[in-house]
Amino acid sequence: DGYRGGKFVSTLAVSRSLGDTSGFWAPRWVVGTVPEDGSVTHLSVALRSGEGTRTVWFDDVTLRPLPADKPSYDGPVAPPPRGGIRAADGHLVGEDGKRIRFWGMNCVDEMGRTYREIDQIVHRIKQMGFNALRLHLYDIRLIDTDARNAKGEATSRRFRRPGQRGDGSKLDKFDYFMYRAEREGLYMYLTFDRLRGRFQPGDYDILRTAGEADEAAWKEAVGQANAKSTNEHLYYVDERLGAVQAEYVRQHLEHRNAYTGRRIADDPYVALYELTNENGVPMTLIEGTFDKWPTYFRSGYERRWAAWLRQRYRSVDELRQAWGLLGEGDDFAAGSFALPVGTAGKGASAGRVGDYRRFVYETVIGYSQRLHGIIRNAGTAAAQAPVTYDTVYKHKHTWYYPASQGTCLAVGTYAPGVAFPGKSRGRLGTPFRSSYNMSNATVADKPTVIYETNVHKPATYRAGYPLWIAAFTGLRDWDGVFWYDWTNGTVLDQVDADVYAHVGLRYSSPGHIWHGIVSGTDEVLLASMRIAGEMFKQGAIPPMPKPVEVTVGANDLLGARSWLGDLTLPYPAEAAQPYPRAYAMAATDFVSGCRYRYRLDVPKTQVTTPFIAAAPRQLEPSPGVAYDFDKGTLTFDLPTAKVVVGFAPAGHSFSDGVQLGAVNRPFVCFGLVSTDGKPLSTTKSAVLVACSTG
Repeated sequence: DGYRGGKFVSTLAVSRSLGDTSGFWAPRWVVGTVPEDGSVTHLSVALRSGEGTRTVWFDDVTLRPLPADKPSYDGPVAPPPRGGIRAADGHLVGEDGKRIRFWGMNCVDEMGRTYREIDQIVHRIKQMGFNALRLHLYDIRLIDTDARNAKGEATSRRFRRPGQRGDGSKLDKFDYFMYRAEREGLYMYLTFDRLRGRFQPGDYDILRTAGEADEAAWKEAVGQANAKSTNEHLYYVDERLGAVQAEYVRQHLEHRNAYTGRRIADDPYVALYELTNENGVPMTLIEGTFDKWPTYFRSGYERRWAAWLRQRYRSVDELRQAWGLLGEGDDFAAGSFALPVGTAGKGASAGRVGDYRRFVYETVIGYSQRLHGIIRNAGTAAAQAPVTYDTVYKHKHTWYYPASQGTCLAVGTYAPGVAFPGKSRGRLGTPFRSSYNMSNATVADKPTVIYETNVHKPATYRAGYPLWIAAFTGLRDWDGVFWYDWTNGTVLDQVDADVYAHVGLRYSSPGHIWHGIVSGTDEVLLASMRIAGEMFKQGAIPPMPKPVEVTVGANDLLGARSWLGDLTLPYPAEAAQPYPRAYAMAATDFVSGCRYRYRLDVPKTQVTTPFIAAAPRQLEPSPGVAYDFDKGTLTFDLPTAKVVVGFAPAGHSFSDGVQLGAVNRPFVCFGLVSTDGKPLSTTKSAVLVACSTG
């Protein structure tokens, strides 16, 4: 009905489709404009499932007028709270040289919402105690995805052209989001990842042509890679794609924000940069899972390997001395050597395997350093901002080692939700065994941040997870935690309290688990994050005093194994199965902390203190922080914080006379935390949380 008389209903924003939900409804929303004359009286919604489409009519529609959707510019931004951020002595510091810890939130679709929502979202994040944002999956807000080169071919080399403030474009909303974040005093963690704005055939002309045949083959291969979603690794090994990605990094840094007036490279609110997200290219190359690559890129990679060998060894005799017997297909004169991966890698000599791993490390680290250099030379703020080379989600030393060569290490993991109550099901009611890759993620003399984490809903005891993370990161003296994510694009426009109250929680579905990690509508989870974040930001949790030092040497970095649980180190025979060494390493880290170094110049992996078999059921790894897996509790009894989370229906008595009485729920999350860093006995500002999720 809204189309009568040429009056079209226009859409301002729409949620993205988040995968197959396998029988579950996916939340969708649309924000639009309609004529003011009342001509719209009905709405029809088309529901599609597979090949079928049905239409549902909504009669007697009541339209709620909203304020005009336009940005609100209220002056320039103030300097960042702690000035520009840099790394010093293994940690993140502000301009005054003192520690800063980030308790942040990931934002993905929020940069594409209406201007009004951007105002609300950024302000709410600040209210909940976060001091930083990680902006993610925003490449298509910068790259002009409709661009064509002179030949009419699609190209990813052009950025969107700036328009007018408030024009509703992807680029303008990106700029506006950064501006509102800075007005709230929030630092930002930016990425150069390109998951959506993929390379295109028209990118070929970044370098001089290598002939018509090469040009045609390269363009065809790029199209094949896009169809298979395999191009995120290729710019590390293909010279032309590497040049395109380097150009993207430069353009990104050169972009001038329409609201702040600053180039990104000169923006001191940008505290961290990330070269790529969950790329894992070292594992892809070492484990040989690049079989999906188009033939053009596989062949180019094999030629690169051969060239590296011929530069390393002057003759076939030198190569044979290093490798022993050469294999079928190895031809020094022709420059052809089998890659020791997959079936070809079985039985390969230690020399061949070691050389290949050196080649992979040099390839990945070398290109990462090239991009790092571009960042360093781009501007005043970028010159000192810490850079992560990748975001690591698997505990493999073949991935940790290249990632550890950046200024900062970024790791992440997610916790499965517990849908049904029962102490034995909860994280605090089960004896500790491992926190997956985070149990091995502390790199000596490097800042460490969690780039993504959350607990998947439904999760009965989810209020405990933020406090578990605060304890885990605080005890290891880490530098940042970034929760994923705020609303993930499935939460409708929160125009007022009534609408917000009816939004409800998001739950994981078999087809798309990421529905279940929305934080913005989960008040209970946000309450726990609030007190956990205050403790973490203030550095209130004392680090473990005597961490175990592990030096991963050449025998493991160049050996045939990839998993940290396979390091050639002794472990107690009584450690838990089926991964006794890995569980012993995790238990040792849980009780004492472990700090890792990755050194190719050290022949063998070393550890300063033997690993223990298992963590005790009660322990206090640092004064004031205590786990009790028999009771199922985690407590913080600190001068600035009194917190208990877990199964404590009888309450809890803290030192200093603070006492929580009996509660009428088996699971409780209680916290009283100073917000000015002063002891509770003298503070003038504190946050109090009391909630239960089970």
